[in-house]
Amino acid sequence: MRRAQPWLGTLVDIAADGDPQAEALSITQAFAEIALVHRLMSFHDAASDVSRLNRAAPGELLELHPHTWRVLQLAARMTELSHGLFNIACAPRLVDWECLPRPAAADTPPYQPALAVYRCEQSPMACKLAPGWLDLGGIAKGYAVDLAVEALQRAGVASGCVNAGGDLRAFGERDWPVAVRDPQ
Repeated sequence: MRRAQPWLGTLVDIAADGDPQAEALSITQAFAEIALVHRLMSFHDAASDVSRLNRAAPGELLELHPHTWRVLQLAARMTELSHGLFNIACAPRLVDWECLPRPAAADTPPYQPALAVYRCEQSPMACKLAPGWLDLGGIAKGYAVDLAVEALQRAGVASGCVNAGGDLRAFGERDWPVAVRDPQ
């Protein structure tokens, strides 16, 4: 069974092999995980944890959903490992380039590549350190895919595939075809 829904700024495709009734329920559960990440980590949704953190004043401590807190931790580690090349505080630049919408009634903070905008405190708290905006688009889809795969596996799916616009993960004995687009 295979289903697709628009989430995370892309089309998310979930496939599962097994009992048809169990497949339908497991795919529904997997999409619920995708929807949760979308709701929590969307730059576009004013009620998301990301938007609340973006609006916070420097020094403000916010309680986040544990998933958001975990993704912020992972992003900080990726920033460290990449020596700053991976940077979720790039949202002001993405807004300037018109890749992200400008939040309502907000002046774009200047993009400063080395600026620490947040710090994870004890779970699930984060502190806003400096003016700036975060965008989790470079990491949240992969995290959502992992949660969806876990939901499928918890439901007993033996083989499945979750594809969120190229952030893809497959499991089980079945071979899943993967196409790679020619960049030209």
